[in-house]
Order: sequence, then structure tokens, then C-alpha cells
Amino acid sequence: MADFTLLRFQDCSSALPGQIKKNKEYLFLWGTAILLLFLRLGTGAVSGSEGRWLAVANEMLRSGDWLHPTINGVPYFDKPLISYWLIAIVSLLQGGEVNEFSARLPSALAALLALGSVMNIAKRLFSERAALIAGWLSVSTYSFVFWGRLAEADMENTAFIIAAVAWYLRCREKKSYFQYTLFWTICAVGAQTKGLAAFVIPAAAAAADMIINKRIRFHLNLRAVGGFLTGMVIYIIPFLLETLSRGEYGASGIVLVFRENILRAVNPWDHKNEPFWCYFVFLPRLLIPWSLIFPLAFADACRKLIRKEASKDEIWLFVVTVLIFLLFSASRSRRVYYILPIVPFCMIFCGHFLSECCSGPIFRITKILLRIVDLLLPAAGIFLLSVPILFSLTASKFLPHTMRTPDAFLGLFYFLTPFLGAVLLVYRFIMIRRERATGKPVFGLIPEISCGDRLIPLATAAIIILFSMIFPYVSGNPVFRSGRGFYRSLKTTFFEKNRIPEENVAFFGTDLSYGVFYLDLPKNAALYGPAKQDRHTRSFTDDTSEIGGPKEFAEFLKKIDAEGGAVIGRFDAFESTRLPDHIRQRFISGPWDFAPGVIREPETLTDRKAREEMEEALARGEDPEKSKAVKKYRKVIRKKMLVLVVPAPDAVPDVPEAR
Repeated sequence: MADFTLLRFQDCSSALPGQIKKNKEYLFLWGTAILLLFLRLGTGAVSGSEGRWLAVANEMLRSGDWLHPTINGVPYFDKPLISYWLIAIVSLLQGGEVNEFSARLPSALAALLALGSVMNIAKRLFSERAALIAGWLSVSTYSFVFWGRLAEADMENTAFIIAAVAWYLRCREKKSYFQYTLFWTICAVGAQTKGLAAFVIPAAAAAADMIINKRIRFHLNLRAVGGFLTGMVIYIIPFLLETLSRGEYGASGIVLVFRENILRAVNPWDHKNEPFWCYFVFLPRLLIPWSLIFPLAFADACRKLIRKEASKDEIWLFVVTVLIFLLFSASRSRRVYYILPIVPFCMIFCGHFLSECCSGPIFRITKILLRIVDLLLPAAGIFLLSVPILFSLTASKFLPHTMRTPDAFLGLFYFLTPFLGAVLLVYRFIMIRRERATGKPVFGLIPEISCGDRLIPLATAAIIILFSMIFPYVSGNPVFRSGRGFYRSLKTTFFEKNRIPEENVAFFGTDLSYGVFYLDLPKNAALYGPAKQDRHTRSFTDDTSEIGGPKEFAEFLKKIDAEGGAVIGRFDAFESTRLPDHIRQRFISGPWDFAPGVIREPETLTDRKAREEMEEALARGEDPEKSKAVKKYRKVIRKKMLVLVVPAPDAVPDVPEAR
């Protein structure tokens, strides 16, 4: 076990000249962040809401219309324009093709901007030690890596928010038109990636600083007003261009702003099932693995406030963090990722706390927690060493026969995981021995936390392996996630082989944006639903009324029976009681059965396990209405995609069943 003797930051620099040492510290940190964010960034298949951004950007490039976002030709102004433009611009730079990498690159770059802003604020308010520790805490936080590797707007929105706050703090003692303008411009760009939170949070942070430091009159001047008006003009320009060139486009960006930022906050039509206290649960999830450190840092801040020992900058950080939490809690529409903008402030909180805590009960609790983590990290290294062996032993039991032969990356995964695990353990062993002998860090690359535990590089090393190798592999493998391969197979095999007419492809149901992207049909598919669509469905069709109901769907089926065609939809959509029995039975034949000849999305490992458990429960004679195994499988199967393919008269008539 490592010696937990308290070491001062200057002791860490004794082995190298000051400036060289400082450069190495930052180089190691930024190199780790880049590795975490960019390694195999485009490997995983599109999942969840990512498909919306890829589909919109793809159709922007295909149509040349960058002002009126669509999915499958249907107006989709659910998010502002800049988040789509960033993906389209990156795709143009790499040849004009939208793919997983080009779609996720803006989020990864935004995460680097957020990291730089966090460190800048921590250094400006507190110390360089606090900045380095806050930086390491950020890059080893789950939410930083996860949302930094998604093709969604949440990390971009967060990055512009924290960047605007960093710029304000840099210029808070000055009053020039350029500085005010740049502040509001950053806010405007951030608001154009997702919403008005990019205006509200930086403005609230600036107002809190003005009140605490009595700078309100200082910043009440014509230059500030001019900068604000300039920022508003920059924010309005995309909406103005969209309005002037709208034509028959059936959605409005201005309506979007009101609907998504004001109406949803006070009277949400979705995302309204979470209680007002849900962020007390969601925030610890976002802060993993530092979820227990932040409450201690917050408690220490409260102690300082009560004893009137807190500096003005500490008071400001406390007020802003609490204010952000209250603002998001006050909104009636709540999701875990909505409160992502609070995470950078929490990291600054923790970095400052860990850089100075040295006495008292909170310090002792912190030291115990860090010792526990310090013990768990070598265990994580041992686990990583054993992963390939465990995988080899279990593959024959859990994987289909066709997947037991490792592909090229799986072979690389087998090779690199033991190697990296061994490096982790060797590094840990050497570090323990050296620190016991000399009382100094091994390489002197990371600032020593006052509590004595050098856990930050170890935590980061473990997360590099877990997120950059295991997670992308799992998300990109069709055994674990089948969407990408399923849709590509539909297009290249079933549609082409059966000569499906381009105009005879239809979607039934909602939220198929990732399918629209992967199919990339030359013509827009028809849209049908089990019931009349309205503004409250919140699907990708909700900006238009051009969607057919059951009667129109029945007519479409008659058409494809004569000419050939295909229908794509989810199991639960075809379950609808609004559909006539003879139509429903073309897709599903029972509570958990598919109709013969219908192509269905391949099973994942989770799907297969749930099905086997259900079959075992039914074989034991359990009541299907009460069996937990049956209910579990029903929950899985209702989300599976089904495809009815009717060959054209001049095509090969048989359609194999995809499993």
C-alpha cells in the first residue's frame, strides 16, 4: 500500500526545472484527454438520438439546403441549426460523407474546449494546482467521456456555457465593446447548438459575480449594451435567414425556441415523469467516479460559508453551482443530460477542495475514500488482465457460432488489453515502492493531491482502457448492437435483390431517424402511424401532418402487394389495437411471435438471454400473464424492428428470414 504522507506541490517539481515540469504536466493531461475522446471515435454504431443529427446533416448535404433541417424529407426543426452545421462542415472536410466519426467529432472538440475552460477558471480563481486537479478530474469523469463521444448537442452546449463564463472571468475588470461582444457571441453560438440555457447560465454567473464583487455599476455602460445587442443579432441571423427562405417548409425556428425552452419548462408534453428532486440522483451519476468527492467539497464550502471563511471567489462558485441546480430543478421537463452544464462547475469545486484540504473531519473522510479507490484500481488492472481469458472461456456459451472467430479488432483487443493491464500494474508497483522510499512521486507528471493519494493517473489509465477499447468494441459489434448492420443489410441485400421501387418504402411508427440515415434512400419514404400524429408525439414526424393513418396504410399495403415494396417499423407499433387484425397479422402472429417471412432485427446477447429465460419459464408451466421472464422478454421484443418485404413482380420471390 502506498505511503500516504502529505506532499507539497513544490516537492513534485524538484526533479525537473519548473517550466519544463509544468509543460510535461499539461502535455500528459491533454494527451490523455485526446486519447480518451478520439480513440476509435467512429467505431460504435449510431444509437438513441444520434441518428437525428446524422440524418439531418446527411440531408442538408444532399439537398444543399442548410437552413431547413429535415429527416426523410419531413421538417425537423427540433434543435437549432449550428449543431447540424458543425457535423455537415466536418463531413465536407472529409469528402462530403456523413458518418459516425464526422458526426461525433464536434462533440469531442467541444469536450476539449470545456476542459480548457474548466482549467482556466480554476487557475484564475484559485491556483494552478486546483486547475490541474480539476482537469484530471474532468477527463476521468464518466459524463465528460460519454457525452464527448456522442453525436448530440449536449457537450457542445455545455462547452459554450463554460467557455462564456471563463471569458467573463477573464475580462470582468475591463469594459470594452469587443469583450462584451465576444461574451454574448459565445452565448449565442451555444444557444444555437441546443437552447437558451447558453444565455441564461453565463448571464446568471456574470450577474452573481457583479453582485458579490459590487461590479454592477461598473458594467452598466453603453459598450455592454452594444455588445449584448450584437450578440442578439448574431443569434437571430440564422432564424431570420430560415424565415425569409422558408417557402412551403412547415416548421419554424422561432417557434422551436419558444416551444423547447419556455413551453416545455412550464408545461411539458414529454420528459415530465421525473420528480423535482430527481437531479439529486442524476448528478451523482454524471460525476462517477467522483460522486462521493463532490458532496465532501460542497460540505466543506458550506462550513466555510457558515464560519465566514470563504473568499469571494469561493462564494461565487458556490452560488453559481446552486443556482444552476435550482434552475434545472425548477423546470418541469427533466432528464439526466439536461443538467450536464453543472458538471464543469462541480469539477472546479472538487479541484479546489482537493488542492487545499489538509485538516478536519472532512479531510479524514476524503482520505479514507481516496484510499479505497487506491485499493480498487489495482483490482481493476487485474480484472483487465483476465478479460480476454474470461471472454474466451464464455464465448462458446454466449456467442452465436458465427461470432466465435475474432475479427481483426477483436484480435487486437486480445493483444492490447493484457498489455495495458500489465503496464497499469507495473506502474502501480513501481510507484508504491518509489514513494515509500523517497516520499516523492515517480515521474512527477501529476500534481500531488494534499490528501496524499496519487489516484488521478491510475483512474484515467483505467478509464482509457474501459471507454476507449471495451465500450467502442461492444457498441460497434452486431452481437451487442445490431442497428447499423441490420439497415445496411436491408438496403444492400433485401431491397436490391427484390427490386424494391424507391417510392414504395414506408416507415410505420415513430423515431426511426437512425434507420433513415443508414438506409439513405434516394427518395423519401412514406410515413404511417397506428394513430393520428400530433404535437405531443415528439417523434421525428411531429413537425408535419403529412402522415397516414391505418386506412392509408391499408391502401399502401395493397399497392406494394401489386408492385413490390417494404414496410419498416417497431414491434410495438404493429401491436396497436387501431390496426385491423388482417394487417397486424402480416407482421406479428402472437404476443411475442413474428409473422412468417417478416425480416426482424437480429438478436443481441441480451435479447437471446431474455428469450431463453422466457422459454424456460413457459416450459416450467408459468402463467404467461404473471411470469417475470415473459414480461422481461415482452419489454425487449416490443422495441425490435420488423420489416415486411414484398418482392417486385420481376424479382426473385423468396425472401429469407433474417435472424
